[in-house]
Amino acid sequence: MISYSDSSLELDSVKTIFILLNSKSELEVHTAKALLTKQLPKIKRLEGEKEVRIKSLDLSISLRHFLVPNKNHWLRRIILVFTFILFDYFSTMAFCRAPWEEANVYARLFMESFGIHAGLTIFVLVANTPIYMLLAFDSHIVRLPTRVAAVAEAFTDFAFAWFIAGLHFNGGTNWFWSAPSFLRQCLGAALYLFFAFVFVKPHKPFYNKHSLSA
Repeated sequence: MISYSDSSLELDSVKTIFILLNSKSELEVHTAKALLTKQLPKIKRLEGEKEVRIKSLDLSISLRHFLVPNKNHWLRRIILVFTFILFDYFSTMAFCRAPWEEANVYARLFMESFGIHAGLTIFVLVANTPIYMLLAFDSHIVRLPTRVAAVAEAFTDFAFAWFIAGLHFNGGTNWFWSAPSFLRQCLGAALYLFFAFVFVKPHKPFYNKHSLSA
């Protein structure tokens, strides 16, 4: 954003140049030249600052950043998250005999439209490809200060534990374990957090030098 002082300096420069082009008086021309000479260093400095600000916001983003995750703790997080997703997928593939047995309404619609196996596969791809792409992109762009990272990364894994791993563990074990749904989800979340703090280590995040930065 251009500050008020920047704008007024540019306006003064325009006025000065206008005087130079239109003035017939030598005194006015002399005065305008003197003002412009004083203003030039300030204008160059401001242009340099703007260029630095623009360059600092320039992110070289390509499709590869959404498809190929960076080799840091985010890659391990992706593997862990999709372990629970695939557990639910293969468990449903193995035990589901009719679409009406599937509790997820949207998955059931896909099963009824394309068949159990094909419908479930399409649904899993449609539902989880955005999650994969977002996590892959995060692996390239997320770089936080050490103290902030320890809290933010841990919070991220707690959210994934309940809303992704817990839900998929609950859905996957529902086919062969008659325990209460809340208990299954809590167990899934606890398993995720255990493996997250052992393998992902959100309290000690690793950002390599190839990450994008804003």
